[in-house]
Amino acid sequence: MTSAATARNLIGPLLRMGFRVHLTGAHLLPRRGPLLVVSTHSGLLDASLIATNLPRPVEVLVHPGTVSGLTERVPGRIMMDPDDPDAALRVAVERVRGGHAVGAWSGDGREIEAGYVQARTQCPVVPVALFGSHGRRPTDPPPWRGVIDIVIGAPFTPRAPADPATRAGVLQVVEEIRQRVADHVVAARRRTGRADGVALVDVAPAPDNDLP
Repeated sequence: MTSAATARNLIGPLLRMGFRVHLTGAHLLPRRGPLLVVSTHSGLLDASLIATNLPRPVEVLVHPGTVSGLTERVPGRIMMDPDDPDAALRVAVERVRGGHAVGAWSGDGREIEAGYVQARTQCPVVPVALFGSHGRRPTDPPPWRGVIDIVIGAPFTPRAPADPATRAGVLQVVEEIRQRVADHVVAARRRTGRADGVALVDVAPAPDNDLP
C-alpha cells in the first residue's frame, strides 16, 4: 500500500466524522494512470481533503504553514522545502510518470507548480473546487459538522508546448490550467450554490518568478 493510500484510509474517515463532506463528480476522475489534480486552495484542511476524499489516493504538494499542525506530517504529502523547492517538484514529476495521482493548487501564483509538473509529464489534469474548507478566516477550521463541498470537473490535457523545458512552455501550460480551473469554479458555484472557499483562484496569473 502506498503512503497516499495509507493517509486516505486513516485520515479520510476522521474528516468525514468531523465534517459533512459532499463529493460531486466522482465519476469524472480517472481511476488509474498518471494524473494531476489541481484544486482551489483557501484553508488549512485543503491538502487533507484532496489527499483523502477523492476516489483514488492523491499525493499532494504541500507548502509549510499551509496545513494544520495535526496533519502536516501525514503520509502521502510531498512537502515543499523553502530552501530547495525543486526537490519536491522532481518527486512530483517522478510520481506522475510512475502512474500515480499528484495534487497541486490553483491561485496565488501556485499554478506554476502544476504547470511545471504537467509540462514534463503531459498527463491529464482534473480541476477541483473546494467550498467550506475553513471558518471565518482561512486559518480557522470549518465549523464542527459543517458542510464541505468537493466538486470534481472533467479531465483535460493542456496543449503541449513546443519545448516543455523552457519558461515560455511552462507558462503556456500554467495559463491554460489557471483558466480551466477558474471556469470550473464558476460552474461549481452554480451547481452547489456556494461562493465561499475559492478566493485564491481569482488572483491574477502566476508572477514572473524563477522557474525550477
